[in-house]
Amino acid sequence: MRRVAALALAGLIAAGAAQAAQVKISGAPGDWKLTVDGQPFRIQGASAFEHIDAFVAAGGNTLRTYGAEHEMMLDQAQAKGLKVIFGLDLAKPRKGFDYRDAAAVAAQEAAMLAEVARLKHHPALLAWALGNELDLAAADVGPAFRAIGRLARAIRTADPDHPTMIVVAEVTPEKIAAINAAAPEVDILGINAYGGAGSAPARAIAAGWTRPIVLTEFGPLGHWETGMSPWGAPYEPTSAAKAQFYRQSWNQAVAERPGSVLGGIAFLWGAKQETTSTWYGMFLSSGERLAAVDAMRSVWSGAPVPDPAPVIQRLEIGGPQFAPEHRFEATAIAGEPAPTRWRWELREESRDRKTGGDPEAEPPLVADAIGGSGARVTVTLPAKPGAYRLFVFGYDGRGAAATANLPLEVR
Repeated sequence: MRRVAALALAGLIAAGAAQAAQVKISGAPGDWKLTVDGQPFRIQGASAFEHIDAFVAAGGNTLRTYGAEHEMMLDQAQAKGLKVIFGLDLAKPRKGFDYRDAAAVAAQEAAMLAEVARLKHHPALLAWALGNELDLAAADVGPAFRAIGRLARAIRTADPDHPTMIVVAEVTPEKIAAINAAAPEVDILGINAYGGAGSAPARAIAAGWTRPIVLTEFGPLGHWETGMSPWGAPYEPTSAAKAQFYRQSWNQAVAERPGSVLGGIAFLWGAKQETTSTWYGMFLSSGERLAAVDAMRSVWSGAPVPDPAPVIQRLEIGGPQFAPEHRFEATAIAGEPAPTRWRWELREESRDRKTGGDPEAEPPLVADAIGGSGARVTVTLPAKPGAYRLFVFGYDGRGAAATANLPLEVR
């Protein structure tokens, strides 16, 4: 895939079909402006690798990628009139990379600068994201942040037309102080935040950040931020509740701070198994859009969505803990608009929990657990004790869906 993308990129440049965009940041603290080829530009973005036509229709203009394996997104973005924040995949301390190893850091910097030299002329390129959450689970962020600062300085010389950003997992005063001291060369602070997304830019500014900000990931409450069952399973919000949180985060973090925040990146414009198969995806794996897509369409356009996704208000199961082989009724309480078709699943609770969004395996489906159909069904639990999760999906028959689930325990 990378070779095909590289050949396509080479052909585009050789043909002179387009030139690199000139991306500039001007202004002063509290009054920053981002321009592309002299025109004002607000980042209305998502981490998206599929459903690109739906992204364009919703008013999105920027895709965020995480590494060279996503290079083909540059050509796809250009074909759709989109821009790309391209991720340079710096190695993570939590995976064993030692930023005190001067030779390893120098080799990595050389590799990243080679990527910059190869891709900097692409007309879809908006900015360089230098790694992603290198601070996560790092005992000492200083060496990694200093390496990012040196790389940002080198990129400024190699490619003055595209700004650089450092991307961190949430913000604290200590983290902002460390970036200011170790990486004053970066142009933008990228913040990945979920429960605290709405207040993250204000907290960064209060801690001493004076350069522009992009909300580089935001979405529902994180699985580490919700309530937990007695056996440690997180409670996932419904798709309708998540949509409201997307809307709230954008309005508080981006819309209300236009001179400090250049835009935001919704996570995730697709489907992904992380804690559950529905927690972070804005679409189902079968392709139906969820209410989070509508939320972004409404804030980007400033207008209500004419055909909103269906709503599940809550799921009722009568209690969290049951005896083996117990049978009970489960009821999905619909909102407006109501689903017209229902689907239920009982799965084992995920035991393949990872850190930082690393790939996870979907937990096994419990066969023959659901009796009936519609908004009320009978659930027969397995004989095997353990943690499980009951899912309900509601569809409108027009390409949209709603989700809800609850953890339960057989004991």
